[in-house]
Amino acid sequence: MGFQYIGIIGKRLFCQQTCTSTLVYLDKWALNKIALTEPWRTDFIAVMKKRPATLLISFVHLVEMAKQKDDAQIEQYADLLNAVDAACIAGNPDEVIENEKTGRLMAGIQPWEDRRIVEELAKLPLRKGRLYPPTAADLLRKMRDEIGNGATIRPETYERRLNPLLERLRKNPKEIQRLRIKRQQLKAGDIKPEEPLIKNILEMALLFIVNAGNMPNKEWNDFFHTIVPIAYSNYVVLDRRWHHFADHFLPFSYPSISKVYHTDFSRLFSDIQNDIHILAQEAKT
Repeated sequence: MGFQYIGIIGKRLFCQQTCTSTLVYLDKWALNKIALTEPWRTDFIAVMKKRPATLLISFVHLVEMAKQKDDAQIEQYADLLNAVDAACIAGNPDEVIENEKTGRLMAGIQPWEDRRIVEELAKLPLRKGRLYPPTAADLLRKMRDEIGNGATIRPETYERRLNPLLERLRKNPKEIQRLRIKRQQLKAGDIKPEEPLIKNILEMALLFIVNAGNMPNKEWNDFFHTIVPIAYSNYVVLDRRWHHFADHFLPFSYPSISKVYHTDFSRLFSDIQNDIHILAQEAKT
């Protein structure tokens, strides 16, 4: 599992990522706590290897880790990424929805993958002149070095697109009411969600933000990076507000979406180890 070169397209190496059937996503604060704190770190690595499971990493994760001033901390992050199977997940729900709609991806590539990160990995120097697959830790170290040399690397932001979207929704009471009715109908099972499910999750996220009133832009902008993991992964750790959104506000429940956690790492580890998402999917079918 991980990353592998699968051939040359034109004059470029083509890199593909592979992952296990168990996908785990940690919000930035949770990844930081687990990577830097014992016994969470050791326990997490052990359960991820034993299952095995794949840790999903976004561009936001990599930027936040690479910006740390303490080089020893960055090495702890890199060691964690090397210790477990890791894959790169997209942060922009629009791109994933488009991938699902057009089916434009090559065989073997998932709609939730962040191909830009994978392509950056393919550009890394070959190890000892051999086609030795790169790792997310390699890219993290490269980003750290670039930032140290004065480069500015900013995480993706969707404010330019989402601000107008939210403003239009706030000024359209009929559309707000339509989404509220749709949420109740979905929750009651009166209607079926549109495919792909991520499209519905994005709509409900916009409604949740509008319902919340004057939520700071930074807070909701940070959240949009977790929409794709909620839709496609099996286990997601979120902060309190967004845990409430996924666990109580969304009209969908596990296993249609990811199982969500807040601070109960012990339960998360136990659920991964017992592979409860497989049992839940079997029960659903």
